Amino acid sequence: MGKGWLKGIVVGSTVSTVVMLATSAMAGTGIGAVFNLGKTNTVNAQSTLNGAASGKNLQITNTGSGGGLGIKVGAGRHPIVVNAGAGLATNLNADKLDGLRASAFLRSSAEAYALVKPSVPSFVSGYTKNFTAVSSPYPGIYCLTPAAGINPANRVAMVTAEWGNSANNGPYIAYIYAAANDCGAGKFEVETSSTTVAFEIFVPAT
Repeated sequence: MGKGWLKGIVVGSTVSTVVMLATSAMAGTGIGAVFNLGKTNTVNAQSTLNGAASGKNLQITNTGSGGGLGIKVGAGRHPIVVNAGAGLATNLNADKLDGLRASAFLRSSAEAYALVKPSVPSFVSGYTKNFTAVSSPYPGIYCLTPAAGINPANRVAMVTAEWGNSANNGPYIAYIYAAANDCGAGKFEVETSSTTVAFEIFVPAT
């Protein structure tokens, strides 16, 4: 009886070990497998998370120095697909649309425009028209000199912060300060939230 009892323990332990090893080997691979955190999981089928939560169904938080989500797809494939009735994405900062910056859409109708990098400061080559100079008399304040015939005193200008040439983290804020006198007559004055914020300025055609 003692030997049989011992034999049962040995057999049971062996079977349990095999089962655990098999489970460990198969987990995270194939349809119906367990999703293992911190591991590479492989399956050639769609995985779906359904719910009726009043908030987010899935929240990703990374307190480290990396990003929150990485997506890789084949060339020409959609990286993300949303339903037709979806609303606007909250706080989405899109630097380009179809590979074009905002200046590309206003360029044909603008009399003058410029993309200004905060370092130095300077104009970005290929994104400047009818602006001849830019300077910064104080941190976060920029004076832009337009070409002859464009008078800042009677012309409207639009300014937007530009993420692609900005440095560090936001917020990225840029605005025209019409009532200021740091730049003097004949110049557009732009102020930004910090010295690392790039911006674009547009002067619509009359």
